[in-house]
Amino acid sequence: MSKIDARFASVEGRMDSLRDAVAEMRTDLHEMDASIKTWMLGTVLAILGTMLAAIFGIAQIMKPFQQSVASQPAPIIINIPPSQAAPPAPAQ
Repeated sequence: MSKIDARFASVEGRMDSLRDAVAEMRTDLHEMDASIKTWMLGTVLAILGTMLAAIFGIAQIMKPFQQSVASQPAPIIINIPPSQAAPPAPAQ
């Protein structure tokens, strides 16, 4: 019976150390989960920011094609009146 008690004591000791290891592993997994969530949020925000910057940049590049016609100054037109014939000489 003493052998059985000794084996139970050794098994209980292993179970206690295993329980501590599992608790430590849970803590580590929780920390990694929080770290992964932080990295995922940062990655998503970076992707969204890059997409918005690309869309804004393309919109700015396309804008001059639409405004180039309207931004040209109006041409200056000078009208010269037609030359008039010399007035007739007064009759004497």
